[in-house]
Amino acid sequence: SLGIIHLLFKNPTSTKFALLLYLVLGSVLLISFVFMLEFFGEANKMNLFYIRRFLIQPLFLILFVPAFYYQNKMQNNK
Repeated sequence: SLGIIHLLFKNPTSTKFALLLYLVLGSVLLISFVFMLEFFGEANKMNLFYIRRFLIQPLFLILFVPAFYYQNKMQNNK
């Protein structure tokens, strides 16, 4: 995902910001997944499934590409 962002925008600042977002959001999701698995296990299978989907699927990439595109477009218009 970071490689795609870097190839699309060729901006090291965007890549570093995306890396920071991935680290923060990924850590929050991973901690919540382990917490749910450890303490609620079988009772919350659907919640575990949805957290796992965020960890596996490139949903953040789908959100970040339009956001970075818009940001670059606004910076170029100035």
